[in-house]
Amino acid sequence: MTVLDTDFLIALGHRRPGAMARSDHFLEEAMLTRVPAIVWLEFLIGVAPEQRLRVRARLAGSTTLHPFGSEEAERALDIQTLLSEAGTPMSWNDLQVAASALVVGEPLVTNDKAFQRVPGLQVEPF
Repeated sequence: MTVLDTDFLIALGHRRPGAMARSDHFLEEAMLTRVPAIVWLEFLIGVAPEQRLRVRARLAGSTTLHPFGSEEAERALDIQTLLSEAGTPMSWNDLQVAASALVVGEPLVTNDKAFQRVPGLQVEPF
């Protein structure tokens, strides 16, 4: 299983080749994916209705929405503390995404380089 970031969903909505190929791979391998709740919100706010429908249809049946709870909040605090001490704090949205992936122990599919700074987070570009 993998965790999907907002930039992946947006690229999928725009039918960008890398995202489409990665999505095809998920479908061919019957891989389940997770979408953190904050990612879904960012995606819904940031794209046109037809892109929402396209991505919903593409991910239907193979993707679960991952809630943000107390364990994710504690992990986000740990991440922000480490990054702040290094002088490179993260945005709150990205913190929630990184914490969600770390809590479930799954790689994050993203091209956002900010996530490469998170200790222990496996990042898979598309």
